[in-house]
Amino acid sequence: PEAPTPYGRLELVLEASTGAPIAFTYYDQRGRAVKRVRFTAKTAVAPGRYLITQGVVEDLLHPGWATAFALKGVRPLKSVDPACFTLAALERGCR
Repeated sequence: PEAPTPYGRLELVLEASTGAPIAFTYYDQRGRAVKRVRFTAKTAVAPGRYLITQGVVEDLLHPGWATAFALKGVRPLKSVDPACFTLAALERGCR
């Protein structure tokens, strides 16, 4: 509770037809947009499920500062053990 938070708000924009994320915009505690992550490509991994494969992270406080990213050769897992989504798994890892 005492830790400062770097962002005051996070806004998520979803594609209407698929529900896949299009962008995240991060706002500081004064309501000013400071960073935006735009997703520019996705791959369907199952009906109604998408993996973001390309995008750009923009520093809105420094025009022109950006980092592009692309995932290549990614294969989604067929299933993930539900035990991986526990506090204990965060501490010890999950295989």
